[in-house]
Amino acid sequence: MNKLRMLLIEEDEISREVLQLMLGDKFDLSVLDDMGKAKDCLYQNDFEIVVLDMSTKHSDCLALCRSISNHPSTHPPIVIALGEKSDDESIRKIFEAGVHDYFIKPYNIVLFNESVMRLANSMQAYTELEQSDKASKSAFEIALGQSSYYGFALELIANLSTSQSFEQLADCVLQHLATRGICCAIQFRTSQHTYTFEEDRAEAGERTIQVFQLLSNQGRIYRFGNRLMFNDTHVSLLVKSMDDSSQGNYDSVLDIGAKIVPPIEAKLKAVIQSQLIEENQGALKAMINQLNNALDDQIRHNKNVVEHVSKQIAASFDLLEMTEQQEQFFVHLVETEMQEESDNSPIIELQDMVNTLLQKTESEQQDPIKESKSVSSPTASFSDVELF
Repeated sequence: MNKLRMLLIEEDEISREVLQLMLGDKFDLSVLDDMGKAKDCLYQNDFEIVVLDMSTKHSDCLALCRSISNHPSTHPPIVIALGEKSDDESIRKIFEAGVHDYFIKPYNIVLFNESVMRLANSMQAYTELEQSDKASKSAFEIALGQSSYYGFALELIANLSTSQSFEQLADCVLQHLATRGICCAIQFRTSQHTYTFEEDRAEAGERTIQVFQLLSNQGRIYRFGNRLMFNDTHVSLLVKSMDDSSQGNYDSVLDIGAKIVPPIEAKLKAVIQSQLIEENQGALKAMINQLNNALDDQIRHNKNVVEHVSKQIAASFDLLEMTEQQEQFFVHLVETEMQEESDNSPIIELQDMVNTLLQKTESEQQDPIKESKSVSSPTASFSDVELF
């Protein structure tokens, strides 16, 4: 346990030596033999107890006591005064000047020592209690801060579900963090492109991009100074600055950053999957339309061929010498064969299947895939996450 700091002001050499022997081992003791030096010494050092001889020839003892009681520190030193026997009015003035205890010479050394030690023990107990109270208050404030960040992180993850593009996802994360005074940049990486976004900037600065290039593969969490980098497979979040740079706030940001990046990664994968499906659906729709047009062309072609052949056969009957009965027989035969030849039922069935597929594709484009939505659900991705 640290010794209390005590200042002894005693001009009498014998009394000073006695007090030094009595108190020297129990306190961090400083000694003055001149009252004139006391004020400067008090303001240059942080004493907790002052033992002052009031029987000095100097007349400013009471003024010094009042100065000590008005010391600018949170806890001014406690004054123990030694002096000659005085009348009640003089003693009243001494206590009004801020003296804690007054011993009349000649005083009992044992009682004086016990009184000083009892005071010192009380002061140390109070200091320990105050420190304990500060520690409890600090722990409570940290818990409140963490609880606040917990709700903040939950809200951010819930808002991720509204993002349907890289830009929207970046804006959701960066703007939400900015509301807590956390300035960040974020990078998304796909197999074809890398997208880097900064708060309130259309394009990321070259320096920021270089930081991502250097640190995006340096582990899940990378600390450098007051900055932080959180990495996942396709996402990196860079914390550039914080309005509140206290250790408690830094620890809270460190904790939530490690927890929110995986849900951002999951949402990014859902966005990539949704965009890929949308592109594939667009390509499939174009192919279906092309096939549908080809089937229409084939039906028209078959119809034109049948009509053309029928006309050619009808015209050739005039050149043949056949009876009316023979002509009717051949006309019936040709019409029957041509009708069977021009039957487009298989093509029409195929066209119906193509149209059904086209309608389904258009329906899915209007209602993005349910499976993707369930994968990116913030509740599903966050339910097993322990923030603190």
